[in-house]
Amino acid sequence: MLNSEKNKIVMRGISLSSGVAIAKAILMDSQVSMDFIETNRISVANYKDEIAKFNLSREKCIEQIEELMSKTAVEDEISEILLFQKILMKDQSFINNVKHRAEAEKINIEFIIITELKKIKEQFDAAEAEIIRTKFHDIQDIYHRLICNLLEIEQFSESTIRDISHPFILVSKQLFPSSIASLNRDLLQGIIMEQGSVTSHVAIMAKTYEIPAITGVFEIYSKLDQGDEIIIDGNKGIVILSPTLEELEKYRVIKNEIDHDFSKHVNKVDEIKFICNEQIPFSIEANASFLKDAKEGYLNGASGVGLFRSEFFYMISKTLPEVDEELKLYRSLAELDPDKPVTIRLLDVGGDKMPFYLPMPPDPVPQLGFRGIRYLLNYPELLKRQLKNIILASAYGKVKLLIPFITVLEDIDRTLFYIGEVLSECNIDRSNIEIGIMVEIPSVALGIESYLDRIDFISIGTNDLSQYLFAVSRDASQLNGYHCTVHPVMLKLLASVIRCADEKGKEVTICGEIASDPFIAGLLVGIGARSLSMNPSSIEPVRKKLFNSSIKYLEEMAQKALEGEKFIDILNIILKI
Repeated sequence: MLNSEKNKIVMRGISLSSGVAIAKAILMDSQVSMDFIETNRISVANYKDEIAKFNLSREKCIEQIEELMSKTAVEDEISEILLFQKILMKDQSFINNVKHRAEAEKINIEFIIITELKKIKEQFDAAEAEIIRTKFHDIQDIYHRLICNLLEIEQFSESTIRDISHPFILVSKQLFPSSIASLNRDLLQGIIMEQGSVTSHVAIMAKTYEIPAITGVFEIYSKLDQGDEIIIDGNKGIVILSPTLEELEKYRVIKNEIDHDFSKHVNKVDEIKFICNEQIPFSIEANASFLKDAKEGYLNGASGVGLFRSEFFYMISKTLPEVDEELKLYRSLAELDPDKPVTIRLLDVGGDKMPFYLPMPPDPVPQLGFRGIRYLLNYPELLKRQLKNIILASAYGKVKLLIPFITVLEDIDRTLFYIGEVLSECNIDRSNIEIGIMVEIPSVALGIESYLDRIDFISIGTNDLSQYLFAVSRDASQLNGYHCTVHPVMLKLLASVIRCADEKGKEVTICGEIASDPFIAGLLVGIGARSLSMNPSSIEPVRKKLFNSSIKYLEEMAQKALEGEKFIDILNIILKI
């Protein structure tokens, strides 16, 4: 409720999903202290009783997961996580290990489970990439559920939440994917967490379901009471506790504009062809990892698929995909709308994205080593196999081929040689398919003129470009202040690349995370960007912002940003857009 006795508090965090939410806070935290269990090793007289309790609790976990799965669409992100957790609970090596420890050590089963989880955490913590480290949360989720079943208590106060009949914003110290699966998504308006990664499954689900979400809002749990009225501004990464009546009205207007007003200007399924009131030609495309992402992008008005991450098709396969199966996928993408371009990126494997069935030489620093086109050039048969499938798919639509992780001219020359070979084998003319490169390494951005004569277009990957430009891992949360995708230096580099490409008549698309932010998108337009590619759920808020903007104003703001020296200079400008 709106408590007039409480003072307004504005708290900042990291946005996981854009949008605005206004609702009552519902606090949900773990019902049991895992730290307490870890410090309580208890000797037992009859280890067989512990094993029996373990078996019953494990079976209950499987039943609970199956119940959640029955309420979840098969293609849903959470469905895959729940299936993984179910398999884990049935894993014989896990079961045998727990039973062996119970018999050998004669201690309480809860202590065994929590110490086994600690071992797993140490293994995941050693991983360099955060996307791998955050997968531990899916395991932690099911282990916590198992411990709560052993103790015969709820993992979270889920029964209370299930009884809620009004819209709410969920506030938690840490959330697990299965907890979201148990909630009524029609009533869930927003998510706030004290802990949680931008690459976690909770973050991915928030974006997929278009639920405004913010993480890193430390100590918010202690500042709220159940039912307090709060506001989430996912666009700016802020939470307002005990908002004033004026702020509530202001954000209701903003939310109403997001939900309704834009439909007056642009039909939701219409393709975006112009921005600003000056009718400037523009293209907003969709980033996609699966066919369903591309479909969602088109439903939201995407002009095409600006980035199809082909490696995910390989990642979900248990063996090297059949040639016909891969061609069928690319053909299906092209045939969704043959008049719209589909940019298929070659396998960007290496680092944290490595199918287990592909060979991988030892690589002490994966993000700086054997990945992207470097990997494919070392395995030319794999490269030519994928090139052939992409090139053959071009007969069914406007397919474009994108080469990842180019670092030197020799990379592009060798790749073009193999492309020429495949074109000749398929008897297809070079003019039938556009070829481009990812600009994600400073060496390429600084020497872009040398590359432009060899290719048809470029896609700028701002996430990696910023990582390499500022020498900071995208996954190092303790160095977030150094990872500035909108730093003046970064903007100047982007403006320079765009200007060079324009002079050569080459198309430029920005496909990094910054393209998904409506305010930063305005800055990108101001420095000359005319094509952005983003998560399908970001298309509507971005096009709404750009549709209602003046190009002259955006260019003026961009010029001020280019004259800045620090990130804070850019931030102050973004807030005015």
